[in-house]
Amino acid sequence: MNIKLFTMIAATVCGMSFVSCDDDDNINVSNLPSAIQEEFSTKYPNAQIEEWEQKNGYSVVDFRWDGFEAEAWFGTDGWVMTETDIPYQSLPEAVRTSFEASQYANWKIEDVDKVERLNTETVYVIEVESGETEYDLYYSSNGILIKDQPDQGGNDNPYLPEQTPTDIESKVKEMYPNAVIIETDRDNGNIEVDIIDQNIGKEVVFNSANEWIYTSWDVRPNALPDAVKTTVTTNYPDYMIDDADFYETPTGNYYDIEIEKGDKDVHIKVSESGELLK
Repeated sequence: MNIKLFTMIAATVCGMSFVSCDDDDNINVSNLPSAIQEEFSTKYPNAQIEEWEQKNGYSVVDFRWDGFEAEAWFGTDGWVMTETDIPYQSLPEAVRTSFEASQYANWKIEDVDKVERLNTETVYVIEVESGETEYDLYYSSNGILIKDQPDQGGNDNPYLPEQTPTDIESKVKEMYPNAVIIETDRDNGNIEVDIIDQNIGKEVVFNSANEWIYTSWDVRPNALPDAVKTTVTTNYPDYMIDDADFYETPTGNYYDIEIEKGDKDVHIKVSESGELLK
């Protein structure tokens, strides 16, 4: 699609919209840098454009592509991300298989997004709900659960990529030479790097001084070492193991295990050898 036709279509859509293209957040296509228009047209030829708008310093276009609703974000250097709403059945088979074998299989599926970001692996995010609890499940295209976290409904776009600091990237590659970095976030002053290493989704956390604090990942209760399970059943005979995470730290490794009895939940720490830690 050439730029002239691109502009005519966008102008027509704006004219039919209930929201004026002169709105403070909306962008007149004629004011868009030609490089952005050309990149969008090349990346999504014949897309049905709904509107362009300004969000957090980005030029954002809502459009339909291959029958799906999508939103593409462009920065000053070009495309950075596309989020596409897809039906559950359009997920890769490996993602569906992994989800249906997970602890969330019986939760209600609220939304499914395909997230493509610059220089980053494509991820699929399944938003699930159980009662008042909502979680976002991040999967790689081959079905690896990268992370599960409470839904960030108040965030304008939780998928926007953040540049991994060079020092942090070097440390991650040194610690996990075969890992793939999925995304980097900041939380309470810490830098959290989500990676896939040895087909496991892991979170590598550094403090504000770029010092490694820990790496953690989910462990299925039935995959816990026998020594660890024995420690739990011996010390807490009336409790069931509900969840488990493995932690690597500079001072030693351990399992953080959530156990429950009725409505009572308890977190305990157990070393790799089965020692109950205080």
